[in-house]
Amino acid sequence: VSTNKVDELKSKYNIEKDDFVIGQVGHLTVEKNQIFTIELVEKLVTKYDFKRIKCLFIGEGQKKKELEKIIDEKKLNEYFIFTGAVNTIPEHLKVLDMFVFPSLYEGFGMALVEAQAAGIYSLSSNNVPKTTDMELDLVKYLLKTYNIDADHVIRHFDVTGKYCPGIVKKNAATFAMA
Repeated sequence: VSTNKVDELKSKYNIEKDDFVIGQVGHLTVEKNQIFTIELVEKLVTKYDFKRIKCLFIGEGQKKKELEKIIDEKKLNEYFIFTGAVNTIPEHLKVLDMFVFPSLYEGFGMALVEAQAAGIYSLSSNNVPKTTDMELDLVKYLLKTYNIDADHVIRHFDVTGKYCPGIVKKNAATFAMA
């Protein structure tokens, strides 16, 4: 995937250089659990004052209007981008700093395999088969997907030393690894 293609997508979606970009790939349905990601972004923005975040929902589905309404009610519109269905999943994955895969259930989880193949750090629910982990040290499993724990997610951001350093420094005591 060329850097130019990634830069074009970032420009298309108004993603700034300093934005931390998370995203999900898949149908917009209950089982894909986009609500989890909305609540994660809400906590990062409100509890941790993290304003340089964007979230891409890559895909279409029956819950799109409902998700847009929830985002609007929470006044989080500026942080979310609905791309619709795309033919360029590898390019879109390269836009992300982190892939989020909070599925309530999953047959296999091909999107998680694709994210790892693209070299993208991923947070996955425990409901995704562990056979999707390619053992590249890119997947961290969430303790819960039904009760959002932003602190747990932030601790995982810090694992790589790359993600959200401002939040981690600002709240170092809160995020101390156990």
